[in-house]
Amino acid sequence: MLIFMKEIPLCEGQRESVELYTSLLSTSYMPSVMPTCKNGNRLTVYIEIALRDIVEIVEKQQLIRLKIWVRLNWNDCRLQWDPSKYQGLKEIVVPFNEIWTPDITLFESVNDEDNMPGIEKYRALVNHQGEVIYNFPSIVTAVCKMDVSYFPFDHQVCSLQFGSWIYSGKYIDIRSRRSSVDVSNYLIHTEWDVVDTTAKRHQLFYGCCNESYVDVTFYLHLKRKPIFYLITIIFPSLMVTALTVLGFLLPVESGEKVGLQITVLLSMTVFLLLVRDMLPSSSETAPYIAVYFSVSMLLVCISCIFSTVVLCAYFKDPVQDQNFTQNQESETVPDTKPMVGKKALLATRFGRGTRILHRSLFRWTVVAGRLDRCFMWVYIFMSVLTDIIFLIIMLSYDGPTQHLELIQRKWILTTLCVHTCRLLSLFLM
Repeated sequence: MLIFMKEIPLCEGQRESVELYTSLLSTSYMPSVMPTCKNGNRLTVYIEIALRDIVEIVEKQQLIRLKIWVRLNWNDCRLQWDPSKYQGLKEIVVPFNEIWTPDITLFESVNDEDNMPGIEKYRALVNHQGEVIYNFPSIVTAVCKMDVSYFPFDHQVCSLQFGSWIYSGKYIDIRSRRSSVDVSNYLIHTEWDVVDTTAKRHQLFYGCCNESYVDVTFYLHLKRKPIFYLITIIFPSLMVTALTVLGFLLPVESGEKVGLQITVLLSMTVFLLLVRDMLPSSSETAPYIAVYFSVSMLLVCISCIFSTVVLCAYFKDPVQDQNFTQNQESETVPDTKPMVGKKALLATRFGRGTRILHRSLFRWTVVAGRLDRCFMWVYIFMSVLTDIIFLIIMLSYDGPTQHLELIQRKWILTTLCVHTCRLLSLFLM
């Protein structure tokens, strides 16, 4: 008996929901027609988004893939009822395709199939005053123009522009109740941090139509976490560049001075290719890290020239060097025959030439050693100066902190200009 009494209210509540559903969505209700009930006034649609996760950011193609929750809210006067007639029932859940829904579109979307996948798979909540609340999750892929000048310390500002594709501002007004993106349920990303968000409403004119179109644009200010790239790219490149100094410390007789520096040059080329494969090919801005690698390669090339000059100085006049070696060997063989006359004169002249040749070779060896040390300090100075300038530029960059404020100022100025034009037009009329 108790079970039977508990099931009666459930059946009655279900019966009321069916009656309400049948009454609201009868044959007279057309989901393909926009509700216009307040003397032809335009319909206001409120939109909000909550950022759930950053799926990926593809710098090479300048794309961002996000998992977001879209929240839409509008009033459909055809979906109003008196709760007292339906046992106090104030809310009902209806399928998406059974009621009219605004054609909200993400303008920067590059999805292959749907503009916002999942928009038609969920249900809407309708209350007795005609307020429709439709929340759904979606994974969107949008274009995000990136400035990688300060990679890997860069900041990016991506925009998501939502608006109606067919209804102009004459029929639909789109607004946001929040001035920013909801990040309360955001999952921390391993590479990017969300620094700031903002939402702005725009009313724009396009070349196709005489009427303005309204949209709400959400801006995401993202900051890259550079620790991974510091460990895998910047720190190893600094160490490889420092190895060039060893080429100056190697003795000339080793024959590996130029070879070591060429090996360093090839290593820097590999780092430059790695950076090129990760970043977009843009002619507007050049990444400072690519400029740093190019300058480092130039310095290594200069060190190769320095080493070549040292080798040329050391092996100055190799023919005389060979003769000098042979003459030293001949002097070690004792001559028991006494030298008289012309032979004595030739021996005297030969000994004097040997001393001059020995003194000349000794001077070129000293010059080569001093040049080697001088070139080494010149290279160290240029390399350290390049590293310091690069680190100062990178570490002093704090991102476009004024970017969102500039957007807000531009929006305020645009609004003031629009209202001023309207006042002037009314005054002239």
